[in-house]
Amino acid sequence: MKKLNYILTVVAIIATSLTSWSQNTGIAPDIGSLHNYEVENHSGSNYAWSVTTDFQGLVPVTYGGSGVATLSTTTGNSIDITWNGAVSGTTYFVHVVETGSNGCSNRKVLAVTPASRFTMDIASVNSTGTVITTADTLQCAPSVTVTGYNTSDRTFTYDYGSNTFYFKISAAGIGSNGWSPQFKIDVTDSAASYDAEWSTSIGGTYTNVDLATNGSANDIDVTGGNANVFVKLVVSNKEGLANNPITVTLLDGANESEDANGNDVTGIGAGSKVQSVKARPSTSGIVTDL
Repeated sequence: MKKLNYILTVVAIIATSLTSWSQNTGIAPDIGSLHNYEVENHSGSNYAWSVTTDFQGLVPVTYGGSGVATLSTTTGNSIDITWNGAVSGTTYFVHVVETGSNGCSNRKVLAVTPASRFTMDIASVNSTGTVITTADTLQCAPSVTVTGYNTSDRTFTYDYGSNTFYFKISAAGIGSNGWSPQFKIDVTDSAASYDAEWSTSIGGTYTNVDLATNGSANDIDVTGGNANVFVKLVVSNKEGLANNPITVTLLDGANESEDANGNDVTGIGAGSKVQSVKARPSTSGIVTDL
């Protein structure tokens, strides 16, 4: 029994080690992430760093921008490497050549396999960007105001006001890279009108181009360094005698949500969020004994 427990313990340790290795580390970095690489510093030595596609160190990768990697420097015993546009699952090789004060050199190599771990999530938030509870996702429409009266037929014009909803879409596993979330917006009350826009900050400038609210896909491009986008949706109400749920759904799969390098999203936390304008009472017209 003790032997079995020992074997199970060893298996658990190995499984934990493999899980740790597969996370965002220097040898298995998320695409877009930055990691430090270093060797022991020796007085009088010079160091030359490179990243190549072959273990011999003969074929350098493309550096910077949309290239495979950006090196903070190519000298010194310690450097930072950002894995910008690496191909997910491809192994690259980090080389350092140390030349000592006596003119002799030595080389070390590290195999690095970047991976796309691009994930997205969505949350219902308020106008400050704070996540709200289920109760707060249900709003009454504003009080009805009377804005006009037609003396010829004794009819009135009513203003049913508007409601504003915010949704926060977040990305993870992309480092400082850009991304292109795709999502759809479904509304219920076809009599109401809708204006949906997006911004990279809750109080920022929202786009001038309206997002589709008819259930078709919205595809937007988010620049690097912005891990969150906010969707602002304004509902111009009609009378609204039934609940009007507004649903924002993240899209995944091939040719849908991608990072800047064309890697499809690998997981979605909350697939959709719903916020609603609650129904008004179905108040009848006023009748009297004419």
